[in-house]
Amino acid sequence: MNFFMNVEKNLLKDGIIVTEKVDTETILNITNNISKKIANTFPDFNLDAEEIFSKLFSLDMYKADMPERYGRSKLLL
Repeated sequence: MNFFMNVEKNLLKDGIIVTEKVDTETILNITNNISKKIANTFPDFNLDAEEIFSKLFSLDMYKADMPERYGRSKLLL
């Protein structure tokens, strides 16, 4: 059983159902925005937005249906 299958199994226990993989263009937009915001939010740490972008962009991301008890939470896997 691979890592993703283990994660998906644990999510199912909490009622979270993975529905689809996020497309590359969306991942590009998400990682671009997040990396800039992280670097700008913590200027004292001298974070490199491009390095953060590179690490985030290499991650697989998925959309999921989540139970109401989680409200409007976002979960990226």
